[in-house]
Amino acid sequence: MGFMARVFAQGQTTFQPPPDPITVIATILPMTAYDLQHYEGGAYTTEDVKVIVPGRVALPLQTRFEHGGATFEIREERDYEAVADLRRYVAKRLRDPGGDAP
Repeated sequence: MGFMARVFAQGQTTFQPPPDPITVIATILPMTAYDLQHYEGGAYTTEDVKVIVPGRVALPLQTRFEHGGATFEIREERDYEAVADLRRYVAKRLRDPGGDAP
């Protein structure tokens, strides 16, 4: 049995934490069924994404960014800098970019 994931984007992405934007090379991946089984039911969906950035880049929680015409907000972080020189974030797709997600 193998694992296959489609990469949504790998390229320069601008994140909007206050006060200044952060522009970095990021890999954005869909949340898979395998990912979702590790969270409380309904916490995330397949519309949400994982964001992988170099380990030196620290994105504050609640940082927002746009991807594929949708707005996302960083909700949690896993720091793998010590072992893989990367950080992995989970971002929730916002239905109302001016407010909170449902």
